[in-house]
Amino acid sequence: MTQTIQNLEAYTTAWDAVMNAELEVVQGVYFEKDGWNDNEFSVKVPNSKSDMELISRMDGDQPAYSDDVEDALTSRNVVFDTIADYPRHDSTLRILFATKEEAEIGLAVIKGVK
Repeated sequence: MTQTIQNLEAYTTAWDAVMNAELEVVQGVYFEKDGWNDNEFSVKVPNSKSDMELISRMDGDQPAYSDDVEDALTSRNVVFDTIADYPRHDSTLRILFATKEEAEIGLAVIKGVK
């Protein structure tokens, strides 16, 4: 079953639970139809799988990730985009997909990375 953030009030316990769901297809995270992100589905990659580290920059600490997940998706011709979750949600790498089918394929690929 796909979890959805749609119709949940932001910053509530229920909203945080969906935002924090790792290695699951989630609908509606950062989604804006015809906006900056028109990818309706996403998968949150655990920091341990993406080798997330915080790098100090002039404007504060910024997350950096290994290329392993993106390389695996690209090598299998999966269409995706990426975003870093806000620190509230552990600065985790989130992979964005346009369709549920692409997200499910992407999730299978992501699960196979290290």
